[in-house]
Amino acid sequence: MSERPDSGVHGPYSDGVPVLSWCGIGADGEVFGRGADRPFDGGALGRPGETLTARALAASLGDGAEPGTGGDGGVRFHASRAVADGQEVRLAVIARAFSAADAAEAAAAISAALFGGSAPAERGEPAVTFRALDADGGILAERGPELVRYAASTIKLGVAVAALLAVDRGVLDLSETVVSRHRFPSAIPGAGDFGFTPDEVDAGFPADGAPVTLGECLARMIEVSSNEGTNLLVRRLGLPAVAEAFAATGARTARMTRLIGDYAARDAGETHEASAADLAAVMRTIVAGDALSAASAGLLAAHLARQRFPVIADGLDESDDWGSKSGWVTGIRHDVAWFRHGGQQRPSVLAVCTAGLETSAALETIRAVGSAVEHRILRESRAAGALLGTGR
Repeated sequence: MSERPDSGVHGPYSDGVPVLSWCGIGADGEVFGRGADRPFDGGALGRPGETLTARALAASLGDGAEPGTGGDGGVRFHASRAVADGQEVRLAVIARAFSAADAAEAAAAISAALFGGSAPAERGEPAVTFRALDADGGILAERGPELVRYAASTIKLGVAVAALLAVDRGVLDLSETVVSRHRFPSAIPGAGDFGFTPDEVDAGFPADGAPVTLGECLARMIEVSSNEGTNLLVRRLGLPAVAEAFAATGARTARMTRLIGDYAARDAGETHEASAADLAAVMRTIVAGDALSAASAGLLAAHLARQRFPVIADGLDESDDWGSKSGWVTGIRHDVAWFRHGGQQRPSVLAVCTAGLETSAALETIRAVGSAVEHRILRESRAAGALLGTGR
């Protein structure tokens, strides 16, 4: 759940819900992408009334057309050539109702996911950063992965790992009950208690004063992003335990120094932060069983598979199963996911962070990066003659 829910209002450039399509055409004629044949108005190319598709735009690069960028607030396009596996690939990205800056970031991120070697993401906004790990934990693709952003609800992964590390050590039992509450004391003396706005409240959480198990807190924290469940777990574990969990997963810059919704503490400088590299490291640790017992890792992976706000998974066409944890506040949209393709014993991992993009544009971009990473995984798997990650 968001701490400050996004209004969902589109920017002044928007003439509808943002939509993003991309298409690549290899030297052998292979066509791949997401929404490659979705129709757009050809006015972006100076041919209003005609239909424009990402497939047609990519194909035109083989017919003498030059790479370029253009369009307006209705439809924007980016057409480019790149080299993959020693062969030229033509790439077209078309964005409807994106700002120029959002469209440029989306195109750069898709290109980096497919081919690597793009210009790094800048510290300003808008920005799209990501890290993709193959099933063996190697870096498959990345863009600005070390840039630290406000983590929103993705920080809850660290709380989950902290809780399960405590379970594995025998110092916490998920059947333990605590008293449910929807208001919490601020860490700032004199600030009093704080609660959540209606959009931030977990309506399915037990009423104030009712018993709730730590296991239910864990499940709701991951599956519906419960802020109440998160804060009850953190109060039981302590913030140092969350820091220890991040250290155990190799998330070097991730930190949680206040409860969810404690705005007095936020205004005093306390925060939740992480980079795409941090989020990928935490998720990789979970699915690889590198820090948690097999039982605890399996339990958390199952909760992640029931997460109700997926983004990356919506861009995957060929995955067998997946799990994820998303997070958002105004101007911020993130998702980190594990996903598996046929023959993989271990999942691949992708973390995507966006800052400063319009809400729907950010979601479309995260899905597009997911689809591009999936294509790269499958392409490299075919080249190797077998899917990656069939062993440790």
